[in-house]
This record gives sequence, C-alpha cells and structure tokens, in this order.
Amino acid sequence: MQILGFELDADTFDFLEKKALTVLLFLPKVLLALLVVILGCRIINCISSRLETRLQSLGKTSKGAKLEDEESQSSTSTRGSTRHLTAKLKSEAQLDPTLVKFAVSFFSNALKCLLLLQGAAMVNIQTTSFLAVLAMSSLAVGMAMQGMLQDLAAGVMLLVFRPYQLGDLIQAAKQTGRVSEIGMFETTMLSLDNKTIIIPNSQISIVTNLSTQEMIRVDVALKISHSASLRQAKEVLLRVAQESPYVLPDRAPAVLVSGTSELGRDLIIRAYVRSSDYIPAPFMLREQALLALDEANVSLASMPLLYPYPKQELQSPV
Repeated sequence: MQILGFELDADTFDFLEKKALTVLLFLPKVLLALLVVILGCRIINCISSRLETRLQSLGKTSKGAKLEDEESQSSTSTRGSTRHLTAKLKSEAQLDPTLVKFAVSFFSNALKCLLLLQGAAMVNIQTTSFLAVLAMSSLAVGMAMQGMLQDLAAGVMLLVFRPYQLGDLIQAAKQTGRVSEIGMFETTMLSLDNKTIIIPNSQISIVTNLSTQEMIRVDVALKISHSASLRQAKEVLLRVAQESPYVLPDRAPAVLVSGTSELGRDLIIRAYVRSSDYIPAPFMLREQALLALDEANVSLASMPLLYPYPKQELQSPV
C-alpha cells in the first residue's frame, strides 16, 4: 500500500493505524486537562485577587473606625479611657499588608500546584514519583534553609499576634530602639543613638514594649553620704519630682531608701512619666536632683581615699 508516496506493508500500516487511533482517543483527555488547568488557574487568580482585596479592605475599615473613634472621644475621663482602649484594640485587630500578600500568594501557589497534579492525573501521568521527588527536594531545601524558615515562621507569628508595632520603643534581643520595619525574616530598629539594628525574627523571644501603656515608671538612683541629713535629702528630692514637668500628677512620686553601704545611703526617686518621655525623663530628673542637693548643701557619697599620698616637705638647698 502506498501513502503519500511511501510504500508501506500491511504490518506497518496496521501499526500506524493503531497509533493514530490511540492518539485520537488520547487527544480529548489532553484537551480536557488543558482546559481544566487554564480555567482553574483563572478561577484561582480571581479568588486570590478578591480575597486579597477583601482582607485589605478589612484592614482599612478597622483603621478608619479607629480614626472616627478617636475623633468622637468624650471629655470625661471614663469615656475617654474606654474609647482609647477600643481604638487600640481595633488598631491591633487590623491585618498587616505584608502578611496578607504572603498568605494570599501561598494559598494561590498551593492551589495551582494541586491543579497541575490533577491535570497530570487526568492524562494518566503517574504523579507518585513526582510527589516523592518533590518531597525529597522540599526536605533538602528545608534542611539547607533551616535558619531562614525559623525566621519566616517567627515573622508570621509576629505579624499575627503583633506584640509591637511600627514606632514602638521596645527591648528585644538585648537591644533597645524604636521599630522601623517588621519584615518576614527580620525586624529593623533604630537605636537611641540613631543606629540601624537588624534582628532576625527567630532571635526575638522576650519583648519588653515600652510604648503600649500611656504612663510608665522610672527609677532614678542617687547615693548620699552618711553625714548628710536623710530627711532633708528626701524632702529636696520629693520637691524636685513634684515640680518636674515630666512627672505626671495623677500618680504621686515617692523617694525611697533602697539600701545602705559603707559609702552612704541609696535613695531612689520613683515617678510615673509618659511613655514618650521614658528616655529623657530620668536624665532631667537626675540633673535637677543633683542641682537641688547642691543648693541645699546635701553632700553625696564619695569614695574614700584608701592610699593617701604621703606628705613631703620640700627643703631648699643650703
């Protein structure tokens, strides 16, 4: 038999006929799998886009509710504190944009991978070996990027539970500074001397947030000598704390004796200040206290000279 100028025997013709029939029977499965994959990808993209828009709109709504709540605060202290607490809770409840994009992207890519596996199964492609290779590759990559995965997991937890926000003054990983950026792998802070500090999220275990409360207590320690009047020193220091513009009048300051030693007596000025004044207030209180003690002739403790220099008389040569 001759086809397209080629002479074919009966066996070759039967073989080609069977292969053509197999292809024709297999072609609808391929087209159906491609159609499912294409339509599935479009549906996943549509769902992901709508989900991201919805989550971002929730964050904007909570932020707008916070602004409206702050504008409608009453003049009374009780209602004002209640509204402030409500606004704070709403601010903490809003979703972080970085976390929203990461979660939506992860959700979309995971669905697309499952869709591709389903499409491969529709055309009778064995996916067991592919899944085994994927699992082994994931394990190898996970072992190689163990530290980064720990930082990523810690970053997700920080964005979900939000122990601190941008602009908060915190103490974490033996560092103190204001938070300038919360990333998926690290947190960036500005130290008190304006240095940029980058801390991996996995190293942030214990966080002391100095900005969550409206007021915070500061302790200023001083040591007076044994010869000075304790009563006079306490009166002077208490007056300094009461007259300081940093000290809040709602919580009365106190001057306490924390201990004694052979050098003198330890006094502590304990006062409440605004959280925004946590850094400058102790310096100002200490300076004002030292000036007031000098004016009242209250002597501070001093280290005794253990090995005084021997006095030598200078004699003129004869």
